[in-house]
Amino acid sequence: MAENNEKLTRRQGIQITKPDSRITTSKGGIQIKSEGKPISFETGRRRLRIAVTTAGYDDIGEVLEKMEYRFETIFDNELNDIELISKFDVIFLNCNGDCESESIEASRPLRTYVSRGGSIYASDFAAAYVKVIFPERFNYSENSESGLYDCNVVDRGLEQIIGKKIKLNFDLGAWCKVVKLPKPNRKYITYGNLPILISFTYGKGSIIFTSFHNHAQVSDLEQKLLQYLVLKTIAAPISINIRNLGTEDIKSLQEITTSTKLNEGRIYSYVNNEQKTIVFIVNWSENAEFNLKIWQPDGQLYKEIQSNNSPCVVEVPKAEIGIWQYAAIPITVSYLNLPFTVTAGPKNTILKALPLP
Repeated sequence: MAENNEKLTRRQGIQITKPDSRITTSKGGIQIKSEGKPISFETGRRRLRIAVTTAGYDDIGEVLEKMEYRFETIFDNELNDIELISKFDVIFLNCNGDCESESIEASRPLRTYVSRGGSIYASDFAAAYVKVIFPERFNYSENSESGLYDCNVVDRGLEQIIGKKIKLNFDLGAWCKVVKLPKPNRKYITYGNLPILISFTYGKGSIIFTSFHNHAQVSDLEQKLLQYLVLKTIAAPISINIRNLGTEDIKSLQEITTSTKLNEGRIYSYVNNEQKTIVFIVNWSENAEFNLKIWQPDGQLYKEIQSNNSPCVVEVPKAEIGIWQYAAIPITVSYLNLPFTVTAGPKNTILKALPLP
C-alpha cells in the first residue's frame, strides 16, 4: 500500500514547506525554496535519457551521480548501433582504452545521431570519436605533458560561474590537444592559444569536447566546472545556436547554463559597453514557470515578468552603459535538477542565434 501511495504522489507532485531548509524531501516529491517562497516540484514527466560509456581514464558517470542524474552505461562497441544510441538524448563518451579501436565503426552512427539532434560530450581520448565523425573539421595531437596548467576562461557565461582563471590538473601525459577546430565554434577555456574546452554544432545536434579528465579536478572551483559541463551537454537543445554567428558575435553573448538545484536564484551581471538594445532570456525545455528580474546599472528594478512559456524574454531598448544585473527564479519545475539557460546580449546578435516569440 505504501508503494502505491508513493507512486500516486510522484505522479501528482507535492509541495512541502520547512522554514529552516532550502531543499526538503519526502516520499512524494521535493520542494526548493527561493526568496522565501516554495517552488513546486512535479514528478512523473519524461526525463532526458542519458547514456555513459564505460569508465577508464575518466568517469563522468561519477559526476552525474553526484548531480542526481540517472543514466545508463553502455559499452564503446555498442556505439555503432544507431537504433540503440538513438534512444538517448545525450551520450557522454568517457576517455578509455577502447576509444580509438571502436571509433571507426561508430563514426557513421554517431554522425547520424548528432545530425538528428543528439548531444555528445567527449573527453581526452574520446577525441578519436570526434575526429572520425568529422575528419574534415576536427583533429588533435597527443604531444603533451602531465601537470597543473593555469588556464583562461574565455566564455562570458562560464566566467560568471567560475571566474576568469582556473588551474586544471592534467593527471596523465599524452592528453589530446585540439589542432583543428570546426567553424563556427565556442571556446570556453584556453591555455594560451590552445583550446582546452570547446563546443560546436552539426545538423540539429552538438558536441562538447574537453582535453582534461573530470576525475582529476577536485577543488570546489573545478567541481563547479564539471557540473557546468554536464548541464551544458544536457541543455544543448535549448542553448544558443551559433551556426549563423561570427567570432565577435559569439564573444558578445553571455549564456549561462545552470539548473534549478544549483542556481538558487543567483544574480548575474552583464556589462553593456555601448548604448544599444539588449535582451535577457530564460530558456527551458520542460514544463516549468520562471520569474525573470532585470536591474538597471543604478540598482533600480527595470522589469520583472513571470512566465510558463519558454523562452521568457525581456528587451531593453537603448540600454544604459554599465553593469546590468539579472536573475531567473524558478517558480514551478518538472523535476529538481531541471537545466535551463539564462542569456544576455545585443538584440541583433541574439536574433541570429535564438528565435524569439
